[in-house]
Amino acid sequence: MLLLVLIYCLVISCYAISVNAADLNKNIASDVISTLMKRIDSMEATIKEMERLATESGQREKAMLRRIEYLETTWSQCKTLTNEIMTRQEAMQSEIKELHNEIQDQQEETRKLVVSLSEASRDENNDVVGLDEQKDINTKMTLNRTRVVGVKRKRQQSYVRHKRANGVQVAFSAYLTHREYHLGITQVIKYDSVLINEGNFYNPLTGIFTCPEDGIYLFSFFTAAYGNHKNWVRLVVDNVNLSGATSEGTRDYHDDQGGNVAIIRLRAGQSVWMSVVHAGDAELDADSEHHHVTFSGVRLGD
Repeated sequence: MLLLVLIYCLVISCYAISVNAADLNKNIASDVISTLMKRIDSMEATIKEMERLATESGQREKAMLRRIEYLETTWSQCKTLTNEIMTRQEAMQSEIKELHNEIQDQQEETRKLVVSLSEASRDENNDVVGLDEQKDINTKMTLNRTRVVGVKRKRQQSYVRHKRANGVQVAFSAYLTHREYHLGITQVIKYDSVLINEGNFYNPLTGIFTCPEDGIYLFSFFTAAYGNHKNWVRLVVDNVNLSGATSEGTRDYHDDQGGNVAIIRLRAGQSVWMSVVHAGDAELDADSEHHHVTFSGVRLGD
């Protein structure tokens, strides 16, 4: 009987020990799973941060490549313009040298005619032959003066021609390749793609045109809105508002476009740009295919 009681107690003890061990294993497993979940959450946050940094890095790289391409294009244009100027200067110097030699020849001929006239004057009391010689000399002097005047006129025309040839050619036309959101008041609109940029006086990185020389200029600009969005833009010269345009959609899937033209006189060094006016959080409806939002300018003359 005592043996049976001991066996029963032993069985009960083993069962209790196994139950406690199972509970302990469950607690350990729960702690391990909790730790793993925390590590997974931390790794997901790290991966998202790395993806964000990679995206920003890619955008910066694209922007840097665009700037490098713009600088290379600018350098090539400057080099070409420099070569053209040097060629024109050489041609002008050669022509000036020829004109200078021709003037010297005419001056020498004039000097000889003056000497001949002086000698003829001393013999003015001679016979008719002497008078005829004097008349002939006077005629030659008149012709020579006419030729000198012609040379001077030719030299002046050459100077004007070379001045026009070396004059600054100014013309640009640019457009926005993407939609712009949340634009603030007075924010400069950067038209990032260029169709033409003669003289390279418009900077697509800043959106600003710098006037190279005094003269009369024509500017045109267009803006576009989509759906219920709207915007107001203005043409600015050294922070002075000259003219503006507005674009205001009335409903979804409704496109609206506005624009304006201005002819103004500028001085060398003045800056011209387009900016947002009247209301902040503006939006421009633009893309790289249709060229809705544009900014153009050209020098008309003195």
